[in-house]
Amino acid sequence: MLPTDDNDASHSSKADNSVQRSSISRPKSTAMDRSRDKEQGSRTSVPAAGAAASTTMSMTRTGRLSFHDREVHIPPNPKDMKTTVTTAADTTITTAVASSQALPGLPADLPSSPEDNPASSSTDVTINDNNNPRKSVILKSLQSMIGGGSFRTDYTVGQLSLSNTINVSARSKMDMSIFQTKKNGSWAIRGVTLVTDNLSYFVEKQKGSWWSRHLVANAKTTTTPTPNTGTTTTAAPSTKSGSAPTRKALLKHVTMTVLPGEVAFVMGPSGAGKSTLLDALAGRIKNGIMSGHMYFNGRPRDASFYANSAYVRQDDVHIPNLTVEETLYFAARLRLGEEYTDTERRMRVNAVSDLLGLRTCLISMVGDAGIRGISGGQLKRLSIAVEIMNMPSLIFLDEPTSGLDSVMAHDVMTFTNRLADQNRTILATIHQPSSDTFALASKVILVTAGRVAFCGPASEAQAYFTSPRLGFSAATYTNPADFIIAVVSGAEVSTNLVIGAHNTDAKKLSELYESSAYFQAPLTNAPSTTDGGLTRLPQHFPTSTTDQTLTLIRRFWIAQSRQWEFVVAQLGKNIIVASVCGAIFFGQGREISTPTFTNVSFNVSSLWYFAMLYTVLSCLQIIPHLFFYKVLYTRERSANVYSTFAYWAANAIVSVPLLIVSHVVFVEISYWMVGLYPNASIHFFALFVTFLNNLISFYCAQYIAAVSPSAEVALAMFPLVFLFLGSFAGFTIPLGELPAGWKWASYISYPRWTYEALIINEFENRLDRAAVLAFYSFDRFDKYFSLPILCAFIVFTNVLVYVGLSPAQSKLRFEGPTSPGDSPKKEIIVVMEDPISPLSPTTLTLEDFKVRSAQRFPATAGLSLIFRDLQYSIGKSPERAARILKGVSGTVFPGQMCALMGGSGAGKSTLLDLLAYRKTGGYITGEYLIGGRTEKPASKWCSYVTQDSVHISLFTVQETLEYAALLRLDEKTSLQKRKERAVDVMKMLGLEDVADVLVGSSLLKGISGGQARRLSIGVEIMQLPDVIFLDEPTTGLDSQISHEVMSSVRNIANHNRTVVCTIHSPSEAVYNLFDSLLLLALGRQTYFGPVSDASAYFSQVELGWRMPMGKNPADFIMEANQGLLTGVDGSRRTIRELNQLFLSSANYTGIKNVIDKILLAKANQQQNERKQRNHGSEGHRTFQGRAAVAAVPLRIRGDSFMVTLLEPERYPRSTFAQMYILSHRQFRKAWKMKRDVFYSMLRNILVAVFHGSLYTNLSPGAIQSRLSLLFFAIMFVMMANQSFIPNVTDDRLLFYRERGAGVYGTVPYWFSSSLAYIPQCALASITYCTVVYKMSGLNAAAGAFGYFCLVVTMCGLCGMYFCQLVSLASPNSQIAVSVFPAALFLVVAFAGFVVRLPSLPDWLGSWAPIISFARWGFQGLVINEFKGNEKIDYYEIIQMQIPEPYQAFIENFGFEGYSKYDSLPILAICLAILWLATIIPIKFVSFEKR
Repeated sequence: MLPTDDNDASHSSKADNSVQRSSISRPKSTAMDRSRDKEQGSRTSVPAAGAAASTTMSMTRTGRLSFHDREVHIPPNPKDMKTTVTTAADTTITTAVASSQALPGLPADLPSSPEDNPASSSTDVTINDNNNPRKSVILKSLQSMIGGGSFRTDYTVGQLSLSNTINVSARSKMDMSIFQTKKNGSWAIRGVTLVTDNLSYFVEKQKGSWWSRHLVANAKTTTTPTPNTGTTTTAAPSTKSGSAPTRKALLKHVTMTVLPGEVAFVMGPSGAGKSTLLDALAGRIKNGIMSGHMYFNGRPRDASFYANSAYVRQDDVHIPNLTVEETLYFAARLRLGEEYTDTERRMRVNAVSDLLGLRTCLISMVGDAGIRGISGGQLKRLSIAVEIMNMPSLIFLDEPTSGLDSVMAHDVMTFTNRLADQNRTILATIHQPSSDTFALASKVILVTAGRVAFCGPASEAQAYFTSPRLGFSAATYTNPADFIIAVVSGAEVSTNLVIGAHNTDAKKLSELYESSAYFQAPLTNAPSTTDGGLTRLPQHFPTSTTDQTLTLIRRFWIAQSRQWEFVVAQLGKNIIVASVCGAIFFGQGREISTPTFTNVSFNVSSLWYFAMLYTVLSCLQIIPHLFFYKVLYTRERSANVYSTFAYWAANAIVSVPLLIVSHVVFVEISYWMVGLYPNASIHFFALFVTFLNNLISFYCAQYIAAVSPSAEVALAMFPLVFLFLGSFAGFTIPLGELPAGWKWASYISYPRWTYEALIINEFENRLDRAAVLAFYSFDRFDKYFSLPILCAFIVFTNVLVYVGLSPAQSKLRFEGPTSPGDSPKKEIIVVMEDPISPLSPTTLTLEDFKVRSAQRFPATAGLSLIFRDLQYSIGKSPERAARILKGVSGTVFPGQMCALMGGSGAGKSTLLDLLAYRKTGGYITGEYLIGGRTEKPASKWCSYVTQDSVHISLFTVQETLEYAALLRLDEKTSLQKRKERAVDVMKMLGLEDVADVLVGSSLLKGISGGQARRLSIGVEIMQLPDVIFLDEPTTGLDSQISHEVMSSVRNIANHNRTVVCTIHSPSEAVYNLFDSLLLLALGRQTYFGPVSDASAYFSQVELGWRMPMGKNPADFIMEANQGLLTGVDGSRRTIRELNQLFLSSANYTGIKNVIDKILLAKANQQQNERKQRNHGSEGHRTFQGRAAVAAVPLRIRGDSFMVTLLEPERYPRSTFAQMYILSHRQFRKAWKMKRDVFYSMLRNILVAVFHGSLYTNLSPGAIQSRLSLLFFAIMFVMMANQSFIPNVTDDRLLFYRERGAGVYGTVPYWFSSSLAYIPQCALASITYCTVVYKMSGLNAAAGAFGYFCLVVTMCGLCGMYFCQLVSLASPNSQIAVSVFPAALFLVVAFAGFVVRLPSLPDWLGSWAPIISFARWGFQGLVINEFKGNEKIDYYEIIQMQIPEPYQAFIENFGFEGYSKYDSLPILAICLAILWLATIIPIKFVSFEKR
């Protein structure tokens, strides 16, 4: 390439992606030209082996047309010009240009769009070339240069002459003044040159105890050279109790340069360090140790870095109920400075939406999993648009194409390249790009094992690895990206005998690169520094704090006002609970009071206490909501969009209106139903005080959410915090009876000040005022003192929230540019160096799987799939249902592998679910046979591999497969044969090397993504089925791992199995593994036939398309399938036209004939069989009745009660065997959850110590304290079961998968899941009882302690099953966590402590206490504690001396006539009823909607 002027910016533009689908996009070259000119001098490019120097072309601002060996200057306003250029590859290019045009960014004297000169709307470019591989790139460069026109490519392959004409419409004119930066007065962007020099990053792992680490850290160190590695290792005297910390290098000596105008793809195999490198460059790493240098325009990162850079994360986090336009507008309001007017901000929004192709969806909701919104590609482009709203010079993108098909991925990256055209620097991690997408890259940075294996022009990466120096062969690859990934993954072997096999080692590849002409040490005049980042985020923001706060308030308010489900749920829950409370305490406030403390006095004070507690606990369900916004805040704060104060203030303000409304609803309903004191001042004082209490609770929930690492942790912490605070309110234990060591806690408990004010306020004008205030020790307090105290708590909790939201100071340490073995002084570090070994020693090919499956996978007769005119719709009725599939036909025979392909929303997964009988709702018409039968086949013949790998994360690979063999193989198979089958499948899929490795999860390190997919396949093929369905098995995997996974599937199909698989963006190697292809577009079928014929089908004369040479057929077919290609006449084909073309094609006729023959033969066979049985009277009519399914919609339903009774399910194992195996699996899982068991035991011990110290050595007259301890003992053990909710919902997901596969039934799963948590629950309850009973000094009579433990444990088990019931009836764990406390409150409200049972209304008291299991537990504990206990002084409760105080005391609670042993059988019955009730949601409630 010729170097261009140093001062020229790269402004070559690409045409709109929607109209350039027929040629490979050109790589950008001007930035690399400048790089070579300025930094690399006369360094030459590495040509492809055996080929001429590559030819590239680009348009610069001066209007030069640059080639490798010459250049042609284009006049600013040429009227008519013909240019012929002969390149080194003997390519002749003839260009007839009526008038040169360029896109925005060229000098003003050049027209900025074809619309400026209509006479130049088309240009004919003819390329005659037999060998030049760069012709499509030249074509794309010319295409981008002129903005639009007609291009014809003529080339010869063997004896066949091909011609392809592409019509490209010009890109619309864009006024670049929209992007004007007010600070410099020009739209031109000052690019950022990014340089890293010897950058390394380590994570540190500490071993041993804290004390041993402290000793080691202060020990004397020694330095020892490490043989053969060139590094050093520091060592110190070892200690018996600990060891030195170790370092693991994630990045190793990364040196690279990325220039303005370049799009650099960071690529590599899984776990190579791509995202780590991007995080390091973007300043997002906050922990660990970093060495080396990073320079941005020759300087280290400073405070202006975050204002001039953008970081687009892999997952897209936006407010789902905002529109795209609103999301962009609020981004403009927050990210553009105050010098911009509102009109200019809206102009920027329009410009950015045009730039990224979002104009058509501006009024659409963003959406999420629960709200229908924009597509995945649009969502990714929206994330980019938000981040670039302030037009930063440096943009980082983490996996922007993950989960997108090749067309969407190309769309996203094409729009991203428009940003680079404006002289921006872009780095993007990416895996499995198509050849078109890869051609968009200016530079590629290959990372493997943390090292750089190549950094240079993307167009020369393949040539570098195929050069004689490295000796790799790319003969079998058409996509350069697949080839280079295969090389750095160790899948390709070099032919270089000098280097040998060591060239596949990461370190060796890095050394070869560093000794090549592509490697150049960066030249910079920046001062030497090792500080690669800021320890704190800068405090300068684009807008003022006031503007930030007002904008965030407006954004939050719009989002909250559209969350009607959440608002309705809040109000509905409060109405229900308030109504129940009002019913329980109905009319208690209107009872005539006496000067003594009576049941009425207790009931009224109890109402206010539990109403206060409810308003506190109602904030529990807000935590998941708060946590979502916390994630969004963390991202926007790290991007320096707004201050912590602005978010804190906006969040504190915008939630108040909903809190007020829901609070008023609850208080007003309960207040007037109970009949509390009808005085306006007393009423509004109570309303205001309880609201202050509610507000403090909300801010406390905010603080817990802010400091918790996850929503699950916050949900677990919240009840414990308020259990502590609520214990000092004065109700459970009067303030006068608090132990001396706990009196301080009552002063920091805001519920105490709330409750004290409420009691004084309510009893202010009642006769029993003095007795009540003396009972609770509230007689020396003024209710108005509580107002400033509560306001002080509001201020204090808000300060805590602000501190919790403030970004933590970075713990990242920086060292000098040292070798990996060097360590800081006075610190012992052991550097873990990776051994020199192949990159991927377990990379397997199809031949490897064939060898492994020999004699392990016997062939079978197989089952064929035949379906004709399948249609599927969803809705309330067939007439009003929306059609998802609109007539799909096809056949798949044994030994074949069929690919279902199409864009997002095409109906691939819907069709797969229908074929696999996995749909749970909707209407279907059409004909479908598996193995010649219309009935659903048994599970042993059919398997379905879901897209998400659902396994038990704590099990190893071998354990997972062994349990699959135990459950899925039939009853006659011996145990030894089952183990052998598990081993055979494991070896066949190449998993024996990870047999003892945990499966893992997002929170637990385990096997890789590719191994997890193969494990899912192994589980499903354990019974060697005849038909296998797979849903997106390669999603999230790079091309090499995808090929490995699909090779294992291809090997299964080779054993006469029928395989149907949905897939998107397959590489050519993966695509060629399939036999047949079924294409869908918006539910319509556009092709079915052999994979090898698909390209020719879409290149037929009628369509006028031609697949360019070197293009991945899968990418070409996807573009054609979605109607994105332009024919000879310049027109496009609609999806409906493509569907009609297929229906009239020979392919469809052949399919129809085959299906007709099969169905006719089947009909004749059935008729003959029926004639023999019925003398032929019913045969024909019966078959017509079966075939009529094609005309009459058949409703798909889930399991119904009658179907379950009349048609029992069939499974491989007996019900008893299923129960035994599942129970064994559940107990094994529970045994491995040692950490959870430990935390459960620790929690119970701490709470027991707290309760024991709070109620220590209770005095004889402490009646209320004893009652409170007994009540809250059973309350705590029941509430503690909330920690099982995530486990229940996770187990349910696995149950859905295995039940759908026909592995086992509902009853065995119910039985095993109900038994698994009994030991943990019982052990935790007994531990709590043992500690608290001894510390509190409860009844010391013989047997009293044992009875206490038994009853508390039984209540804990009842609470466990009640928790399971709520969890199984809830769609997710967040809702279950919200519903469980409210539902449990309704149970404990009738226990006899919250309200005395004789005080209940007759219509409620006659049945509600009977069905409350908490009542029988509390009753038994009260009788056990007080009956026969001569140490008790009853005067506090009875207020008089009577002969039989115990009997009067028991009658006061409504427990008369019972002994303590009566509670045991009733509790057992309640336990059994709850246990049996858990089967109802398992059997009849399913949240798996397919």
